[in-house]
Amino acid sequence: MGILSDSQAIKEQEKKSKRERDLELADLKSVLSTVEGRRFIWRYLRYCDRISFHRDALVMAFNDGERNISLQLKAEAIEADDKSFLLMQSESMRGENDHGR
Repeated sequence: MGILSDSQAIKEQEKKSKRERDLELADLKSVLSTVEGRRFIWRYLRYCDRISFHRDALVMAFNDGERNISLQLKAEAIEADDKSFLLMQSESMRGENDHGR
């Protein structure tokens, strides 16, 4: 009976994890569905997506950390809503994500 209970517990945990992940992606998809949300996400992608190399190892480590966040955010945005991600890129190329800067 212990094995069956363990198996059931694993299945329940997997279901819970999937529900949580689905909610995370739905939240991000909601953010990406608005112009303001896409501007917000793009601004942080722009801040964090820089070349990591620097002669100071601590600065390089910091830049690597920011770049890692950027890569994770990009991957999540694409997974949540790839069409909105492409729209966000397009808006950026047209200067629509930078408030005219």
